[in-house]
Amino acid sequence: MRSHIGIGYWAAGQPAGDPWFINEVDAHPGVEDAWDKITAALAAVYAVIQTGFAGAPALAKPLMDIINGADYAVERHAEHFWGDDGWAGNMSDPVDAVDLWFRAWSEDDWNGRPGANVQTDLANPNFQDLGERFFKRGDDNWYEHGFRFVLRGPGVAPLGKYVLGGAAKDDGWFFDVAVASEVIINIVPDPRHMAEAQAIMATVVAAGPPAAKARAVQPPLPARQRTGVRLATLAEARTVPFANAAARPLVAQPPPAAQPAPPPSGSQGNGS
Repeated sequence: MRSHIGIGYWAAGQPAGDPWFINEVDAHPGVEDAWDKITAALAAVYAVIQTGFAGAPALAKPLMDIINGADYAVERHAEHFWGDDGWAGNMSDPVDAVDLWFRAWSEDDWNGRPGANVQTDLANPNFQDLGERFFKRGDDNWYEHGFRFVLRGPGVAPLGKYVLGGAAKDDGWFFDVAVASEVIINIVPDPRHMAEAQAIMATVVAAGPPAAKARAVQPPLPARQRTGVRLATLAEARTVPFANAAARPLVAQPPPAAQPAPPPSGSQGNGS
């Protein structure tokens, strides 16, 4: 069983830069994480979108349901940041969107159904579900499910934290092997404009009562400076249930016309 989360960028309707991969796993008998370590790691990851750890097990349950019962299981997690004006730390120029794909592949059949989802505590999250699919590549069975976060332009993803989680378990001849993989996605005020954002928020706070605060940000601010004002909306977050990907159709949902569909399955991956 192998797995990764693939990341790719879009700019002006075209792929930008080379795809790259995190949480790369080659799981097999003899390579495993203890179940208590996996449980603790999932709780820590999902606690970032909860008050404390109370709600984390429920958010992690879709992944645990998939990997439970495996003879060998591996968990990987990561955390990455993107700026809301197109900033990506490993790109020299701003990008319009970032795609993240959970992928798993195995020479054995699937035991149960792989799945992936994105969860957040934002009141009005905005990201695109690119759909999931199963396919064969050589002797390997593949699963992938992708999500797109728009960083600038129409449909931009609100500031805040999101967790993409995916899991798969195969049906080996002697042993079943499972993988759980998560990435904490932080959409933050564009670091290039943090000084502007901090100055605006200081002005708003110093203005006093709500009416004075409203006057402090009038007339409408330039697009760059609106980044700072949106910081105030983070306090309004609430928990929003998100259905497990297992309930979604197998056919990938087409992205909006303004963005061409991503290339098939990240053919530039790291092998099967």
